[in-house]
Amino acid sequence: MLAAFVNSLVFLFSSLLCFRLILLLFFLLFLLLLLRNKQGKPEESAELFENALAVLREAYSASKESKVSGMRLATGLNNYGYWMKMEGQYNEALVMYQESFEMRERHAGKDDVSTIISLQNIAELLTSMESDDEANIVRKEIMERVERLKQE
Repeated sequence: MLAAFVNSLVFLFSSLLCFRLILLLFFLLFLLLLLRNKQGKPEESAELFENALAVLREAYSASKESKVSGMRLATGLNNYGYWMKMEGQYNEALVMYQESFEMRERHAGKDDVSTIISLQNIAELLTSMESDDEANIVRKEIMERVERLKQE
């Protein structure tokens, strides 16, 4: 019932293509998913996260891939990745973290702090996955980017 209602709202707001309404819907979905997760219903939380990401993707597309909506989408992807990590869904979390990293690198730049933080999230997740060699490669990249920032 809840999923059908949310999907109806997503369709309605997406068809209107009103950027502010789409963002409002995203934030409402985000609050609702936090509530559902607190109530011990992680499967509903996952569905709400996916709906919220669909809204952010629509806003990103409607904005002609603007920097602002790209960074919002990156944050949504990162948050979903973190939630998946906490739920023990490491492979799925890695996909979200990598997409978030790519969005941040595209819109904020290679050496932007938010991009470097995305890399750190990936490194931490790889460590949780016991992929220490890969995590160390990512950490080396982080250090190189931080050094470049210091030189600016």
